[in-house]
Amino acid sequence: MVDEFFAKAPSQGLCKDFTDTARVLGEQAFKMFLGVTAEVANFDADGKAFSLILRENPLGDFVILPAPYASKLWYSNILCGVIRGSLEMLNMKVNVYFKKDILRGHDLTEIRVELKEIIKDKYEEDEDER
Repeated sequence: MVDEFFAKAPSQGLCKDFTDTARVLGEQAFKMFLGVTAEVANFDADGKAFSLILRENPLGDFVILPAPYASKLWYSNILCGVIRGSLEMLNMKVNVYFKKDILRGHDLTEIRVELKEIIKDKYEEDEDER
């Protein structure tokens, strides 16, 4: 997905910081792949965590969770895996999880993204040692 994103949005270039990454993810990537824009909100003081707010979730359209699973199942959890995997391809290790979901009766869907570390690849480590 990352390769496709950069192929379709070549003028995007590199993000300067995690705040910029959040903006691109919410405004451009969600629009490109899901047809909706995610609002970026709730940054922590360090700028290492933010929330993606979805007023509408296309993965939840026409879905009604059975009562026994309504409080246990995060139906759209694949979004968390896609975000985590995509950011990992960009050398960012993140924790991604749902805080709220329209399917669980909340007024919106909120996905929390927390940066754990920036991963240096072998090439960068070799350059730093020189």
